[in-house]
Amino acid sequence: MSRQTIDRVHHPKRGPGALHYENGPASFVANDGTVTPLKSASMGGASSTRGSWRVAVDPEHGRVECPLVEAGDAHRRGWIASVGDCWIVWLAAKGQRWGGFRMRIEPDSGAAPWTVEVSMLCGGRPAYAAKVERSRGKLPHREPEDDHWQTWRLTTGEVMAVRDCAPAVAPVEPTPAMQGVLL
Repeated sequence: MSRQTIDRVHHPKRGPGALHYENGPASFVANDGTVTPLKSASMGGASSTRGSWRVAVDPEHGRVECPLVEAGDAHRRGWIASVGDCWIVWLAAKGQRWGGFRMRIEPDSGAAPWTVEVSMLCGGRPAYAAKVERSRGKLPHREPEDDHWQTWRLTTGEVMAVRDCAPAVAPVEPTPAMQGVLL
């Protein structure tokens, strides 16, 4: 299984295709199959007037903003106290430009994965997130350690603290048994 994020985008110079980034080398694969290695690629931003976009650093065209056509699942490493090291897969809503906050937790321990629905996401640990909710617009002081944390409030009301410190995992080479697995 590929752990790269693969989004359908429209590259302003190369046309429609797939942007591959995170957990491996960045590349753009045009609809005709042409592969262009990129210096880097990442999430760009979103606005109500412009929609969502990704940013790619193209070897020929420099920094380009690629409008998002369809988001793919995003795979990130994380650590949760009740789980330990894990993959957190931000699940894309197929056919939609923005899927919300539905995540699948895949523990490194081999325990069965499960999906959570997040109703609120805030950068920082739970104590900081509580201050943000009470702040009425002015962000409170944030400790450097908060830069490594996210606080999630699930639709069930449960609060989860997620740290971004899980160790990197080597990419898995595709095998014949993986053929037919939808990436």
